Amino acid sequence: MQMALATGPWSLAELDRLPDDSNTYQLVAGELFVTPAPSTAHEALSFVLLSLLVPYVGAQHAMRLDVSTCFEEALGTSSG
Repeated sequence: MQMALATGPWSLAELDRLPDDSNTYQLVAGELFVTPAPSTAHEALSFVLLSLLVPYVGAQHAMRLDVSTCFEEALGTSSG
């Protein structure tokens, strides 16, 4: 893994010029964070875990789980 070069703070204009690829780019207080897209195996495992957790959470009334959003994200159909 390569170390990042020291640079000054990033601007929104610089962020907007980054490629539209599978990475997620976030700008926090002028610092750029790059997160690679999850692998297919990661997405599949997330879907399996979600399908196991939803019934448990519902039975325990432990917390509110927005199932539609989770499934949209797992299937890659989320608009957000």
